[in-house]
Amino acid sequence: MQVYLNGRFSSRDEATISVNDRGFLFGDGIYEVIRVVHGRLFRLEAHLKRMDRGIRKLEIPFPDEQRDGLPGIMEKLVAENRLQNGEGTIYLQITRGAALPRTHAYPPWKHRQLLW
Repeated sequence: MQVYLNGRFSSRDEATISVNDRGFLFGDGIYEVIRVVHGRLFRLEAHLKRMDRGIRKLEIPFPDEQRDGLPGIMEKLVAENRLQNGEGTIYLQITRGAALPRTHAYPPWKHRQLLW
């Protein structure tokens, strides 16, 4: 199985994430699961719109050129994993990434409401 992680394609067995990734540690990210039917990404635009909303709400930096490249990346994954016939899924996850030094606070103080 081929995956796309941190800007590169690789086999699933070679793919690794940092133990400092905030998505791994704190669930600080968004995900979408996109159905693939006979090589076609089901309701792709609806998934991308929901992804965009989540990224904005969580204030995750995600440049437009990366977002615009996602359909091509997913189409390549469909082809590389031979999903032109039958069904499959694309699991898309975007996190804030590895934070060093490791801090637990989010959101930054300027965005917090004092409750007392």
